[in-house]
Amino acid sequence: MLSLVCFSVAATVVSAGAQGSGDGQGGGQASCGSAEVAEAEAQTGGRMMSVSQQSRGGQTICQVTVLIPPQGDGKPRRQVVTIRR
Repeated sequence: MLSLVCFSVAATVVSAGAQGSGDGQGGGQASCGSAEVAEAEAQTGGRMMSVSQQSRGGQTICQVTVLIPPQGDGKPRRQVVTIRR
């Protein structure tokens, strides 16, 4: 059940990111979307929790927060991956 909820939330965040956040960040630049999420997930082996977009020096920065599965009896951990567009 939890994986279905996580997947549903992930799909919603990716859709919102692909459409732009509407908060003025990025000013006409391409939005963060599924390509950035896929890259972050591939780098970490985790699943996307959230995506945010910033503009730094005219460049779009996508920050993808991923949840990395536990190893052994440990807890899952969260990691933020920065993708430059």
